[in-house]
Amino acid sequence: SSGINAEWPLRPGQKAVTPLSKSSSASSSVEETASKGAERAGGAGGAGDKKMEQAVKVAEKESAGLRATVKDLEEKMTILTAKRGEDKAKLKKKKVPTATLLDTT
Repeated sequence: SSGINAEWPLRPGQKAVTPLSKSSSASSSVEETASKGAERAGGAGGAGDKKMEQAVKVAEKESAGLRATVKDLEEKMTILTAKRGEDKAKLKKKKVPTATLLDTT
């Protein structure tokens, strides 16, 4: 499993995020987006500078969105970890063997 629960509702203005296919950080994704924008802008010049600025702004917004998503997922993970600990404690009190919980027959 990917660790992401698709049932969690998104907050207003939040986009669904798919995991990155290669192990790169969000900052490298932002740098790639900015460099692609620079390539499309065609180097120096008035129009190119504006396109570059737009590409940087888009990359910064994307980065901020990714940071917000990571923060949200970290909060959810903390909550789930705490709930799992509570469930384990309850099971210990009941002294239910773990093997019976995993038995699907």
